[in-house]
Amino acid sequence: MINLKYSRILSQETNPSWDLKNVKSYIAASYVKFVESSGARVIPIRIASDMNNNNDYFPIMGICLGFELLSFVASGAIEHRFKCSSSNQVLPLEFSSDFKTSSMFKDAPQDIIDILKIKKVTANFHSFCINENSLIKVNLTGILQILSTNYDLNNNKFISSFEHRNLPYYALQFHPEKNIYEWSINKKIPHTFNAIKISQYFSNFFIEQARKSSHTFPIEEEVDNLIYHYNATYTAVELGIFEQVYFFNE
Repeated sequence: MINLKYSRILSQETNPSWDLKNVKSYIAASYVKFVESSGARVIPIRIASDMNNNNDYFPIMGICLGFELLSFVASGAIEHRFKCSSSNQVLPLEFSSDFKTSSMFKDAPQDIIDILKIKKVTANFHSFCINENSLIKVNLTGILQILSTNYDLNNNKFISSFEHRNLPYYALQFHPEKNIYEWSINKKIPHTFNAIKISQYFSNFFIEQARKSSHTFPIEEEVDNLIYHYNATYTAVELGIFEQVYFFNE
């Protein structure tokens, strides 16, 4: 998940199949570049409802697993995903009837909406899904606003974007960052002009939300924590899923 005044990016545990020594967590460099492209700097973190509930504006964007995690946390840690098949699937969005009332899309230019509606520009790589029935089971329909849906390879309907109705939490089941920064020849990732435009839209939208945050670092602490202290490792050949990765031993 991505939170500026610096954009914090939550690292995730490494996959055991990678067989990496002295490495416990990682951040794909594409997420770092995604927020940097809209004028933010990045600090990796290893927490935000309490802050927002105290009128301390702290936006979060969850992408893919982050999408699922935001829903899981909102439910009170009740599992409500179902198995699905939307890996290596590129889709246009099927917007909900009230999507233009959302923070994420209410000010979106019409050309962005048209691209998202018509063109295959959202890259999906997930094997779990959430649908409206999932939200009903955990009493989240009044808390999370469904903005768009899609159908997986087995024709299962799933939610592809949502936002919290009261807090600045935004979630995308697809990967906007991959359109610009990931180049695996085995993955169906769109790199067209339109695909880049929508990726930049989501990045610009989120970083503009982050600019509303009062969170800043003292200069020395800022310098000590920036992502620049870590090296991005080229992993496209060895791992095959990311061009570059930041690895951490904690």
